[in-house]
Amino acid sequence: MFCAYCGGEVGQDWVVCIRCGCPIGARQPNLIARQYPSSIQQYPQVPTTQGQSDGLGVASMILGIFALLSVWFYGLGVLLAIPAIILGAVQQSIKKSGMATAGIVLGIITLVVVVLFVVAFVAMVFLVLMMFPYY
Repeated sequence: MFCAYCGGEVGQDWVVCIRCGCPIGARQPNLIARQYPSSIQQYPQVPTTQGQSDGLGVASMILGIFALLSVWFYGLGVLLAIPAIILGAVQQSIKKSGMATAGIVLGIITLVVVVLFVVAFVAMVFLVLMMFPYY
């Protein structure tokens, strides 16, 4: 026996269909009861973006963290911060991700800190040269 609404297989003593919740004996006047085969063909699933991973976002965040931790080594901090920003921006264009945002922010913070360190270093060199002009 099959449900008149959804075509699901139902038992002889069932009162309602477990698939759709409709009463087994009730019929709507506009619906014609059909006998469905035991194997109902399923429609193909439409691909969604829910299953996509945030691989670029994760990579961006990891690079951003390592860039910020390696800010003391000027070249390494910049070399890690730039890919962190690029990967985060690519991930954001594909799918919004909090990890990609974190990678972008950490990369920008690293670049700002490196620039401040370079400016401070140059300023200290000029101060030393001004204090000791014969060096």
